[in-house]
Amino acid sequence: MIYGDVGKWDGLRKCGQDLDACKPVVRLAQAAARFGDAAAFNQRIMYGSDWFMNVVDGQWQRYPEQVAHALAGMGLDRLFYQNAIDCFGLGPDGKRRSAVANHLGQLPAWLV
Repeated sequence: MIYGDVGKWDGLRKCGQDLDACKPVVRLAQAAARFGDAAAFNQRIMYGSDWFMNVVDGQWQRYPEQVAHALAGMGLDRLFYQNAIDCFGLGPDGKRRSAVANHLGQLPAWLV
């Protein structure tokens, strides 16, 4: 499966009130239409920024909030959490979940 990451897509920061005119949102909608199933497409997009990449930008602290505003229609739980859990096999039946627990001695609270 292929997943997409919007963690460093600066165009999302510029999306104002008219999200229908926001180029990144339009591009994602076009890709979802081409994919043929917007709900399935939305299960493959995630936010996964690297802090060290964003910290060089001004107002980097606001970036997740700006992404959430621009992509709220995609389902924020999937965008910020569940899609990454699925991608990396960390769900209850995920292949990597037990490896994380073994490495850390327990599962982190956010993964339980």
